[in-house]
Amino acid sequence: MQNGAEARQGEIVTFYSFKGGTGRTMAVANVAWILGAAGKRVLAADWDLESPGLHRFFHPFLDVSRLSALGGVIDLIREFDHATTADEPREPSWYAHYAQVERYATPLRWSFPGGGSVHFLSAGRQNRDYATQLGDLDWDDFYERRHGGRFFDALREDMRRHYDYVLVDSRTGLTELADICTAHLPDTLVNCFTFAEQAINGAAVLAKEISTRYRNRSIRILPVAMHVDTTQPAQAQAGRTVAMRRMAGLPANMTEAQRRRYWAAVEVPYQPAYAFEEILAAVTDPPGMPGTLLAAYSELVAHITRGAVTGAPIMDEGLRRRTAARFVRTPDPAVTEVILHYDATDAVWAEWVISLCHAAGLTVADPTPRNTPGRGHGRRLTIVSTANAAALARLTRDERAPAANPPLAVYVADVAAVPAFDAAHSVRLSGDDVLAASTGLLTLLGHAATALDPAHPPVRFPGLPPMMFHMPPRDPGFTGRDDDLRLLRARLRDHDDATLLPAGARVAVQGMGGIGKTQLAVEYAHRYAGAYDLVWWIDATADVTAQLAALAPHLAVAARPTPAATARAALAALERGRMYRHWLIVIDGADDIDAAVGLLPRGSGHVVVTSRNPGWAEHADLLEVGLFDRVESIAHLRHRLPTIRDSEAVQLAASVADLPIAVAAAGIWLADTGRPPADLLVEPGRLGPNLQLTWDASLRRLGEETPAAYRLIEICALLAPEIPLHIVYSDALAATLGEVDPALTDRWKRGKLLQTVNRLALVRLDVRGQDAGGARVLMHPVLQRVVRSRMSDADLSANRHRAHLVLAATRPRADVDDPRSWAAYGALWPHLDASGAAECGDAAVRQLLLHRLRYLQLHGDTGESRTLSRRLDELWTRALDRTADPASHAELHRQLGHLRDQTATLHHDPFPG
Repeated sequence: MQNGAEARQGEIVTFYSFKGGTGRTMAVANVAWILGAAGKRVLAADWDLESPGLHRFFHPFLDVSRLSALGGVIDLIREFDHATTADEPREPSWYAHYAQVERYATPLRWSFPGGGSVHFLSAGRQNRDYATQLGDLDWDDFYERRHGGRFFDALREDMRRHYDYVLVDSRTGLTELADICTAHLPDTLVNCFTFAEQAINGAAVLAKEISTRYRNRSIRILPVAMHVDTTQPAQAQAGRTVAMRRMAGLPANMTEAQRRRYWAAVEVPYQPAYAFEEILAAVTDPPGMPGTLLAAYSELVAHITRGAVTGAPIMDEGLRRRTAARFVRTPDPAVTEVILHYDATDAVWAEWVISLCHAAGLTVADPTPRNTPGRGHGRRLTIVSTANAAALARLTRDERAPAANPPLAVYVADVAAVPAFDAAHSVRLSGDDVLAASTGLLTLLGHAATALDPAHPPVRFPGLPPMMFHMPPRDPGFTGRDDDLRLLRARLRDHDDATLLPAGARVAVQGMGGIGKTQLAVEYAHRYAGAYDLVWWIDATADVTAQLAALAPHLAVAARPTPAATARAALAALERGRMYRHWLIVIDGADDIDAAVGLLPRGSGHVVVTSRNPGWAEHADLLEVGLFDRVESIAHLRHRLPTIRDSEAVQLAASVADLPIAVAAAGIWLADTGRPPADLLVEPGRLGPNLQLTWDASLRRLGEETPAAYRLIEICALLAPEIPLHIVYSDALAATLGEVDPALTDRWKRGKLLQTVNRLALVRLDVRGQDAGGARVLMHPVLQRVVRSRMSDADLSANRHRAHLVLAATRPRADVDDPRSWAAYGALWPHLDASGAAECGDAAVRQLLLHRLRYLQLHGDTGESRTLSRRLDELWTRALDRTADPASHAELHRQLGHLRDQTATLHHDPFPG
């Protein structure tokens, strides 16, 4: 053989059988191995596109992950087919580019002697699109309009140029696809058959057609009998005689004596030991022994190569035995305990896997909530999906895992194989066939014959999509909230037994505006869609009755005379489980409990309500949703801005106090504008227009219906975010609110006012023990900023002054020098800064500021004391020059003197007390 691809003129050999089950594919694999071991460069191509299986004989020597990613025959054909639709000028031989077979050929991982090699070309990527790609091919159109003949001519020449022998495993039958393999491509046709009558006839028909119709191609035909049962010599001889007569004259170019010797020598015996699994006889059979499959294949190789190769060189016996052992299938012991690993977005698949395992009597360790490695000695099972495939692909095989206990994988999406998981210890669940999926998983776990426990039926199969899914689109920017979603799911499943809970499974997701309640509900519906037959979204701010009536046709409920009657009939159908047993109804924005609670369905399904109103606790299981934690804020910003630095993300998150809608708005604004994060830190008001809509309806409603409550919100917006409850309930604040509603001098009515604000989730009441500083009213800084932006300059100034007076009136009665008063005084100080009290002209407020200065001195905080004293001195000196009223002038002059006296002591007594 000459060296170099340019000098090589290889031979294409097609292996064909009219019927399956002849051992054709096994012959291709063994012939390829013998030729490679003889120093030849070989390509083994799996052209049985409808039932590919050649790779199974090579599995110990193939990189499964690379194989699944590379594609094969169907991909070569489809790429060329697609290229023919392009309307552009081309070179005359443009199609040769698409016929380069080495793009998809992958070498076997084995060191053949003499420079030999075996490359494998698969049928194509085995994914959900494979069958569609194959079925869409119109072979007549491909040949007549797409110039498919030129493509296959170019493919044939490319294969010949790069390989000494190309072995094509053809599909069975008489089809267009088989014609490509048997007539268009080959130089030699190995016509495989058994001694069954139909098989002999099929082989004879094909041989005659090739010999006559394609005479100009001079294709050499080698008839080969296979699965010959040597234990029945008389019957075998009879079949051999019939086959010789039906295919008289074959092989051609032989004398009758040579032909008889060929028929007597070239046949493959039936060996029961090879009937159970795909094994290479070229490796497992001892060399030099007659009657073996290796001997038969070696004889066939000698005729294919015209005597150039008569067999493979003898392999070292130790190496041969070790290699043969790689083919032996040893059943894994049945798994009894599973340690499950999965991405949080695949929780619905995890539920199904867990339920199936439990029904089969297995125990499952689910290392949630953080999906950290589970403890115990169970078998690790990983759910592989689009969510985690890329990350898993970066892992390597765990060399520490015992060979008898390798990790298992269940693929629930059409993704490339993960190298860390052996194909033999993986299963792919495709389509909506729950029986096939259950059988596949149980077989992987060694429980194929296990009868499922009827007391623990598996949950709904998530591979079956909902029959009705009416839901807003999923937010691609959604991040975090895994714990909240997991808790929401757990709360709903805890109430699945509707006989114990007449109201059924209801969970109200409650929180302030901008906290992400709607996004959480949408993400839940999409993430757990596979658990439901029907998913229906209702916007509580629109006509709920009409939206329920629109559900009726999907429940086979006929329209009633009125929408209200149709809605009631739809609810009744849901509650009876008519058509759908697993359903989810989401009612978003249900702040008016009285209007919504009567329209909630009961029964076996799930209801999720989102609301700002904490009063839902009386009607549903309340799930309070809080702010992002700092890690979630940073993760969300990184999702929007992959290049943001840690320090910038931390500062941005802190600047909006981890309010989800504000974190998202910051990320979107920075991504859209390309501006540096520092711009938002300097000018946070840039986010104002995007955020005001979140609270606009609640604030407008509050101002129209309860003006005093709106005044309360305005005052709170000018204080620090955490306001002691005694300030809110103080007589001083009541007097301020009394300007709007005189009835609020009654303490009980003040409490009702606070409830009104709390119900709209504009503030949150945090009741804590005295050791923690007492009860507080909490108002988010971003909401405070929004409320301030709604005030005119005059209103802002007036409300600031009202806030100052309230602070001055609620200071402790005890002197600031009394340590027992320090906690109460300390709770006031943040509000002085937030409200700008230093610029207030009221004497009582100035006195409170002097108390603060003294407080700082008593606590040894000389730095802040000096800063505060200098600022007050500057402001009060300027105010003194503008004050015309004698009494006010005298009071301010006295307080300024007192300020300077206190400041002077800082130089002599830096650590007083």
